[in-house]
Amino acid sequence: MRGHLYVGAYTTAALTLLLLTSLGGLRQYFRSRDVFFPKMIGVFWVGLGGVMVAMVLLGAFSLPMPSMPPMIHIAEHERDFWSRDSTFELQGGMATNMAQAVEASGTLHRIGNGVLMLFGVFILFSMLRLVGWAAAAIGRNREYFPNFVLEFFNGLDAFLQRVVRLPSMPKPKRLLHIRRGVAQSSAFSSQMRGEASSTRDQVSSYVAHAYDALCALAYDMGVAKQDDQTPYEFIESFPKELKGLKAEARILTEMYVRSAYSELELDKKALDRLRQFWFTYDKVRSRYVR
Repeated sequence: MRGHLYVGAYTTAALTLLLLTSLGGLRQYFRSRDVFFPKMIGVFWVGLGGVMVAMVLLGAFSLPMPSMPPMIHIAEHERDFWSRDSTFELQGGMATNMAQAVEASGTLHRIGNGVLMLFGVFILFSMLRLVGWAAAAIGRNREYFPNFVLEFFNGLDAFLQRVVRLPSMPKPKRLLHIRRGVAQSSAFSSQMRGEASSTRDQVSSYVAHAYDALCALAYDMGVAKQDDQTPYEFIESFPKELKGLKAEARILTEMYVRSAYSELELDKKALDRLRQFWFTYDKVRSRYVR
């Protein structure tokens, strides 16, 4: 009975931990996007999770218990185990030691085949390199061989060079680091406070602030916006280090042009797009500005 109590306590703790971890992830999701998190969501989440944990425990308790494993059957033994010079052993073909068990599983056979395959690949690679070396030597002494031999081995050498060339390791790229104290983009952050709707002038000020932050980050990366550049020309010259932000930057550029150079109304999803921009902007900026 005590073992059942321990298993139930462990299961309850594990499911409750999963419940609270998911609630924390949901709160972080809302907070990173500057969206208001209602208080009742936490109460509802914990209440619903508690009911689900109770249902799991009751369902597990109602299931039948597994039966005990069958006992090993001893058909017979040759002599009494406790007598002197006994040769006691179990009958029934069981493996008597670990070596016989490993041999019966075929593991050593598979390992041997794998080693032979590796040796075969190595020998094939060495033969190809040897043939390539011979073709290169014939190419260097082409005056001693007829033309058809030279053409054949030149083609063979070019083919082997492509086949047996070892793949080159990618060269690590030095990551650009900018000190936070000198970076212009470090002065920008989201001014939004989780509102669901706002006036056109307020949204336009949010868009202008976000676009200034984008230009500041591009300046920090060495690709500043020129005075004679239009917003569309600027987005086309975006640095490759900021490619993770380019999709959100294009959307922000469209919103900036509409709010700054026209009287058109911004759509209802403008605030959500700005939240997505700031979320990606902070993640990309933290990679370079430290």
